[in-house]
Amino acid sequence: MRKKDLEPYQKQVIRELLVLERDPFKGHALKGTLRGLRSLEFSLPGGACRAVYAVKEKEWVCLIVIVGYHENFYRRAERRIKALRRNGII
Repeated sequence: MRKKDLEPYQKQVIRELLVLERDPFKGHALKGTLRGLRSLEFSLPGGACRAVYAVKEKEWVCLIVIVGYHENFYRRAERRIKALRRNGII
């Protein structure tokens, strides 16, 4: 999936993610290599989407790691999380 696949739905994606302002634990907790992160599920005209994010309670921040369509999503998320952990961001 490329960034421009979601561009037509940018406002809708942002609206979906803003739910985390009120309820940062709305998404479900992930397991395995993505343990410690959460996944928020929502739908767009192109299909089912996910957002993987980290809740940093001390800073009152939800760090959105990746957003995309469900197909191969968690594989891409694992690669990104690995790099973020290696660099001490998460």
